[in-house]
Amino acid sequence: MIKVNKLLSFKRIFTGIRYCHSLNVEKIVNKNDTIFALSSGLGKCGVAVIRVSGPDSIKSLQEIAGNYHVKPRTAHLRSLRHPLSGELIDKGLILWFPGPHSFSGEDSCEFQVHGGTAVVQAMLEALSSLPNHRFAEPGEFTKRAFFNGKLDLTEVEGLADLIHAETELQRKQALIQATGNLSKLYQAWREILLKCVAHFEAYIDFAEDENIEDDVLDKIQIELKSLRHEISQHLSDGRKGERLRDGVRTAIIGAPNVGKSSLLNILCQKPVSIVTDIAGTTRDIIEKHLNIGGHPILLADTAGMRKETTDIVESEGITRAKDYLETVDLILMVIDASQMVKSQNPSKFLDNYTEKLGLCPNSLKSKRIIYFLNKTDLISKQEIDEWKFPENVIRISCLTNEGVQDAITQITSHLKDLCGNPSFENPVLSRLRHRHHLTNALEYIDTFLEVDPEKDFVDLAILAENLRIAMRSIGKITGQVGVEDVLDSRALQYTNTYLLFPKNPILQLSMAVVSLVESPDLNNRKVQVNSGWQTNFDLPSSVSVFTNPVNFPGWYKKRSIDENHEIIRKKRKAVYEKYLNGTRIVHDIPAGALYNSFRDMLPMYGFHEECLERSICEMAKHPIHRHEDDVLSEALHILLTPSEHQAFDDNELHDKDYYEKIENLGKHGVDCKKLFYLCKETPLAHLTELIEIEDE
Repeated sequence: MIKVNKLLSFKRIFTGIRYCHSLNVEKIVNKNDTIFALSSGLGKCGVAVIRVSGPDSIKSLQEIAGNYHVKPRTAHLRSLRHPLSGELIDKGLILWFPGPHSFSGEDSCEFQVHGGTAVVQAMLEALSSLPNHRFAEPGEFTKRAFFNGKLDLTEVEGLADLIHAETELQRKQALIQATGNLSKLYQAWREILLKCVAHFEAYIDFAEDENIEDDVLDKIQIELKSLRHEISQHLSDGRKGERLRDGVRTAIIGAPNVGKSSLLNILCQKPVSIVTDIAGTTRDIIEKHLNIGGHPILLADTAGMRKETTDIVESEGITRAKDYLETVDLILMVIDASQMVKSQNPSKFLDNYTEKLGLCPNSLKSKRIIYFLNKTDLISKQEIDEWKFPENVIRISCLTNEGVQDAITQITSHLKDLCGNPSFENPVLSRLRHRHHLTNALEYIDTFLEVDPEKDFVDLAILAENLRIAMRSIGKITGQVGVEDVLDSRALQYTNTYLLFPKNPILQLSMAVVSLVESPDLNNRKVQVNSGWQTNFDLPSSVSVFTNPVNFPGWYKKRSIDENHEIIRKKRKAVYEKYLNGTRIVHDIPAGALYNSFRDMLPMYGFHEECLERSICEMAKHPIHRHEDDVLSEALHILLTPSEHQAFDDNELHDKDYYEKIENLGKHGVDCKKLFYLCKETPLAHLTELIEIEDE
């Protein structure tokens, strides 16, 4: 006896497909588990909050707090006991949040107990003894909230920033993002792109239809140019939001023994760095996080700098200080006041001083610099009053603390310019990830706008792909990525107009035959016999079904990354000419690109990308039962058996070798589930079932 895969009935197949598509969230998050964790901070405290989320949350309450009626979102004082021993653990408050009206979107409850270490430990042990209960992974409550549609990615990131906020402005920016203001902006941009894609694809499908507006392309261009301007303005924020989130990188520099470490200690309000009269005491970089005027700052004390030194350790410290300057946003340059007062030209003195530090004045022009004239206590008041200092030079004395408040005011002023002031009306970028995806979207919008579809030779379907990729790039910021939106948008806007191709059209042909038959058994009375025949045909939903090439996201993305636009244009033209000459079918696509496209599409249906490899492995281990001569079984066999088709292009030999090795592993009986452990369940589970047959 051997095990083979047998194709399921069509009814079970399509039920399974609908099931896996509608439950893609469940496949990513195992909702059978009920998770719990300490939600309040670690350590001893007055009250500790333990959160539970999952389908058995109500059982948690019943087993530990007793089988009482619990009113949702109402605090109840209960005695809490161990579910196995019945021993009293503590007396505390319980709260019940039935889904979907909870933080995670599923049934949840909370235990508020005394915050002693032993009490918390006993509660966690009691919960772990319950069936289907386990400790939550880091961030799993928020992950479930995301997958259940309670939060999008930007709101999740905002919540994380809110938890870690250390300054008032960080809190304000994180709150703006956590409450959805940033996601609303990105969603509005995505909807504009969605509308443009829908209109452009309608233009492709119905270009010759008289119902299409003549200026549809002009309107798309206007919308995209306006959107491009908004995104560009959003990106040209000078990284203020990112600085506010991560902290303004600031360096204190100067010649040896001018008071750099003393300034660091004053700003930190505690002795962070060692201070002596010996020049070169500080050799390495000392960093400290500070809150100045509500702004986060990463302040670094550096080694004393000069052009030449024979000390190897000092030389290394100077090199590190120079390297660090490349990454900073603000420079605090400390100068010995007695040296500057001797100079007749302040501006020339500052340039000369910079050169003495071994730095080029021109290289620092792009940096914000505040000059601190330290040791003013060594200069007479008359000399100070007579001297005209530039506006960016602050007089201080680290010994007497004179001028320190002016120094903090000046630093705060620069920090305001560097970080900005976050507002609910104009949310700003706070992460490099957002900037990357928006920049990517902008590039594809520019690529679309560079082409005139009515004049230039271009494949309109691939040109539309630029807008789709731009839309997906913005969708990746919020975690909202899907192709169904385009289809729904087109159906919504054009179904009522273009009756030639209604949504989901079916052509039904019926025939009936009526015959009169005489029956001797019925005294030659005539009997009417009716027979009928009916068949249904699915009609195309658009003209592009006949004319446009198949567009797989992975295939296009791969080529757009590897090749520049001019090469792509020439290759598309060559393919189009081959199609016209009849030497290439427009829907031809190589196997490697097809497999990569499948990998891209699997997550849309709740499967991991690695499920393609596991499917190939399992198909080789348990081949499809092919004795029923049905087309679908043959198609599955050919598709998932790379060694039996020759559909790989010459430049896809690496892919061919990779997938055939996986097939060979399956033939040799490897455990495909363990080998591709990231794939929890394959699409084959919804299409086939394992049966035993006689070994032939």
